Amino acid sequence: MKKVKSIRDVDNEYLGQNFYKKPKQIHLEAKKIILKNLSGKENHQLKLVDFGAADGQLLYQLNNQKKYNIKLEGVEPIKKLVQKAKKNIKVANFKIGSVLDKSLYKKSSIDIAVSTGVISIFKDHKKFIGNMLHWVKPNGIILIQS
Repeated sequence: MKKVKSIRDVDNEYLGQNFYKKPKQIHLEAKKIILKNLSGKENHQLKLVDFGAADGQLLYQLNNQKKYNIKLEGVEPIKKLVQKAKKNIKVANFKIGSVLDKSLYKKSSIDIAVSTGVISIFKDHKKFIGNMLHWVKPNGIILIQS
């Protein structure tokens, strides 16, 4: 696993935030886009992974939908944020890790990969996008917002 070299100030800000009940617009839009693209998959077990999940705000929003059977997971390199996420979103699984670590998931093992506000922190986007393409099943969904 690739170690995060430093914690940015914005990462620490998540520890003091509480956007679970009053969500950020980017998370509402992500939820809307994801659900719109799941039409016809109501009877499928789906796996969604949020890369750069921070404190789990997006997963909290996705857990509120009842139409689809989605197993929620979050990946976040900062241990304190993962601890906060686990405390607030009991139904999701969380891993300490980085989207740059290809060994996090097996090839074609994810139905939906999401990343909001993360890609812009990397200089080389090839590995980031390459890993997502590796992990997501054929005809799966990749949503990258920044």
